[in-house]
Amino acid sequence: GKNIENEETLKQRRTWLAEGLRASVGLSENPELSKGESDRVFLRLLERNKGRVLAARCLQIVQPPKEMKGVTPNYGVMWALLRHLGGIFKHSEGMDDETVKVLSRLAQALMAAIDSVSSPTALSDAMLALKVGKKGVAFFAPGENASDKDRKPWMCDVIGALLARGAALSLHETVSDDKHSNGWSEGVSRLYDDLQAFLVDGVDIKSVPVPLIGQHVIKHLSEARKDAIQKRMLELGV
Repeated sequence: GKNIENEETLKQRRTWLAEGLRASVGLSENPELSKGESDRVFLRLLERNKGRVLAARCLQIVQPPKEMKGVTPNYGVMWALLRHLGGIFKHSEGMDDETVKVLSRLAQALMAAIDSVSSPTALSDAMLALKVGKKGVAFFAPGENASDKDRKPWMCDVIGALLARGAALSLHETVSDDKHSNGWSEGVSRLYDDLQAFLVDGVDIKSVPVPLIGQHVIKHLSEARKDAIQKRMLELGV
């Protein structure tokens, strides 16, 4: 009976950690916020490294272990982080080393959580939740160029993980420019618009994430959009 008891205790602890955080900070049960919903309390928690560490821990238990029957995945924290990706992983100038380290670990935990999603519908929801912030797609990394291979994981890596997982689940085959047949198509459309807005004259060439665009974004675009992005990058000289 001891194993059963341990499993039950573990199940309760996992559920409490994920559900407890989701409920105590009032996170939405949907990928996008409904009218009257807010992530204010969650964002206040993320202003401190302790809160960021807690969020990273919650991301480790998005998917219940196979032996735990009847426990559904808990995407609440993952969606909330994606909803504010641009604000959470803003430019690291002026951040102390510890904060950069903790945020980088949070990015890694978010990437691992995205990689654990096996349902195309759930991944489409994640893409719908993705918001890159008012400043558009800021693809920089802490103190280094966007194309450096040995830099710390940051915002563009999370987006790359999302797009890579989408390709693995064949979601790139569902994308259309006008009729959004699903959340993935709608989310990719928004990401494309953000990318176009980012690639304006005067953008810092070093901050253009050439690997991300070439390896991941392009795969999910229609021919017309692919051509537009490639033309723009040629004009910028990247």
